[in-house]
Amino acid sequence: MVQTVLIDIRCTLDDPEVRGDELSQSADYVPITRAIRTIAKGKKRRLIETLAEECAIACFANERVRECRIRIRKPHKLPDCDSVGTIRVFKRKEE
Repeated sequence: MVQTVLIDIRCTLDDPEVRGDELSQSADYVPITRAIRTIAKGKKRRLIETLAEECAIACFANERVRECRIRIRKPHKLPDCDSVGTIRVFKRKEE
């Protein structure tokens, strides 16, 4: 069964001070978003915590990302609820 999930990602960079207007000074969210979509649409998982761990790995594929906060929700799963199964995960890249 396919379920809709909403994934919010917040990444912290190794040097959060952006100098100039160059994409190289930031974390390009397009490849991160594409990777997370591919992961979410891929294999079946029993736990959204597993999905969160895999999303963190995708974020850390960008060498500038040092920390990430991930929130995953299942919207409108039950009547009278905006979302259920909400988890929050904080990960720090190991050196």
